[in-house]
Amino acid sequence: MREEKGFTLIEIMIAILIVGFMAMLMGDATRRSFEVRDRLHDKAELFHNVRTLQFLLSRDIRLAYNLPEEKKREEEKEKQPPRFSPLFKGGKNRVLFSTTSHRRLYEEATESELAIVEYRLETSEEDLELKQVVKREKVFFDEDPDRGGDEYPVADQLIDLSLKYYDKENDQWSETWDSTGGTQIGKFPDAVSFEVKYFEKKKKGEKAISTVVRLEVPNLELPKTEEGVPGGGGAPPKEDQKPKEPPQEE
Repeated sequence: MREEKGFTLIEIMIAILIVGFMAMLMGDATRRSFEVRDRLHDKAELFHNVRTLQFLLSRDIRLAYNLPEEKKREEEKEKQPPRFSPLFKGGKNRVLFSTTSHRRLYEEATESELAIVEYRLETSEEDLELKQVVKREKVFFDEDPDRGGDEYPVADQLIDLSLKYYDKENDQWSETWDSTGGTQIGKFPDAVSFEVKYFEKKKKGEKAISTVVRLEVPNLELPKTEEGVPGGGGAPPKEDQKPKEPPQEE
């Protein structure tokens, strides 16, 4: 009778060690690939948020336009046409203005392209050490433009949003603007500069994107009616009326 031979205990242990070592290598490689994927996803999402904020804020500021003044009594409305005036109030981390960037989602909606838009910087809901930018859009006007409308976060994981406003007449930048009072009453800024600072986790440091936006229809004299009363919204500017590129900040 022929003797049957099998694996020895040492051979089985060596095989188990080899298989275990290979499984460990494969597991580590899989873990690293998932970490790289998550890192790339977070980075892409962060860049997308920042670019979205840059696009929306630039578009809305560029299309800033005069807002109809509050409604008058019926008999007064018959005597004179509706009047328009600029609405633009800005600070270092907040800006509110009227713009023609609104788009209707439904064709039958009783809305126009004109809306009041606000961007403000506030503490992030996900990370108390970081900030987020919230946009508020109001399409129905009343006596209080600082309240009402729909709001939603546009970008998070930010460190700061700083804005500056250019006055071509005085050739200077300032950190505040108020078209409802002071020396800036009845005027839009000719251009707006804003810088978005965000935190990149991988490099554990901050980065910034800066943009200068020129308003398309700034401070053009409103057309007058036959009675000499300013009215209408102002015709689109001619080429020689459009402002020149504002100087860069020093």
